Amino acid sequence: MKSEGKSKILVIAIIVILVLAIIWIVTRNKGDNNGTQTDSSQTQTASQKEEKNEDYSGPLTETKDGVISNISPKLSKERKLDDYKISNISLTKESNGITRFSADVTNKTDKNLGSTKIEVVLLDKKGNELGRIPGVIIATKPGETIEVRTEINQDFVSAYDFKIVKK
Repeated sequence: MKSEGKSKILVIAIIVILVLAIIWIVTRNKGDNNGTQTDSSQTQTASQKEEKNEDYSGPLTETKDGVISNISPKLSKERKLDDYKISNISLTKESNGITRFSADVTNKTDKNLGSTKIEVVLLDKKGNELGRIPGVIIATKPGETIEVRTEINQDFVSAYDFKIVKK
């Protein structure tokens, strides 16, 4: 009886090991297939994205880790907001679904400027508002450049344009 019980346990252990090995092989092969795709298959053009959003007309790129970047020249164009210059603009959607807006903001005055609450208003190509992302420009010294980063848990990466308004 003892040997019969030991053989049952041995058979169950072998089956469990085989199932785990099969699962590991299957998931490993799926990862290899995704990892060996060429960069061109991982970069989507504007026309491919336009199928999803007809109001968009600029290029998007997607990295291997799922980050989508809006590289529209219209969106990345340098802006001015009162005493600030806004440059190095980036709009991305992280793999977790969060849309992130970031930009360098330069104090163009000869005086200290206090913190300013803002909203990044995202627009489609017809100028219609898609959404707003709240943010803050922190206090700056004359000529100082800071990075503003603000994010929202919605997909606005395909916006055509934006404006920044003070709150």
